[in-house]
Amino acid sequence: MEISLGVLLEEKEMQKGNSRLEPYSIGYDSEEETVETGIQNYESMLRLETKHDIAFTSSFHSTFKTKIQQFTNDLSARLGPQARVEVLGMVEPVTLQRIENALLEG
Repeated sequence: MEISLGVLLEEKEMQKGNSRLEPYSIGYDSEEETVETGIQNYESMLRLETKHDIAFTSSFHSTFKTKIQQFTNDLSARLGPQARVEVLGMVEPVTLQRIENALLEG
């Protein structure tokens, strides 16, 4: 749940335009082979690289919300409502609250 929350919050930051990518630098395996480039080249390469990347072409928010609803519904249907309460009780309440808030904002 913590990892999912982290990805969800990171996706929201990316949508706001806040990226953790380091601008204008392309790194290679060797520290000796670093190429500096201008902003237009950097943005162009970034667009090309992310054009077909599933992380940028899908919404983690929508996927996570659907999967968590399916999981809790299946859990209740198969094991009863009490099992759902017990399983969700294993997750830190703060984490559940943060996930709920993040899903509501989306």
